[in-house]
Amino acid sequence: MRTAGLVLAQGHHHVVEAPVSIGPLILRIALMTAILAITAFAILRAVIPEPSRATVALVVAITAGTVLLELMLSNGFRLPSQVAVLVIAAAAIPLYPVSSSAPAAARIRVLAPWVVLASGLLAFGEFVRAWLGSADSLVAMNTGVLFALVGLSWFAVSRPTHRRRRIALRAGACVLASVTFATAVLTSTMGWT
Repeated sequence: MRTAGLVLAQGHHHVVEAPVSIGPLILRIALMTAILAITAFAILRAVIPEPSRATVALVVAITAGTVLLELMLSNGFRLPSQVAVLVIAAAAIPLYPVSSSAPAAARIRVLAPWVVLASGLLAFGEFVRAWLGSADSLVAMNTGVLFALVGLSWFAVSRPTHRRRRIALRAGACVLASVTFATAVLTSTMGWT
């Protein structure tokens, strides 16, 4: 029926109604895929040659984006909400040493193993808190995943020169990556809100 140049549809529409919203589902799939890629990079880095700068930049960028997705999709984390921007920045800072050869970039690289250690300890603290049956275990797991992602981002740019430190760092990152992936899978089966 046509009225004054307008077309009116009467009683007929083409809308698929489903009980699941596809938008958040796609974001969750992207989150799990990104976490798999980040953790696989950390685990494989122990046995593969040094990656190229482009590969490291890609991993760090994916990690920063994954932190953002985790913040968007999780049902909370155990930090003040103002800290969210700092967590995203902490995951993105390793892009600087990858893209620059300035002396400041070298100093950031020297700090990288210490940041990996600190964020790994914070992550494991949250994982243990969740596994010991904390009342807010899902929130603790999400917080642990955030801390772990920051550490894995810094691990991508770390290059310890001392052999023992390099082995210890890579072994610790492998454990952190494995536990992070397992926890991310667990939180996905427990559900997000």
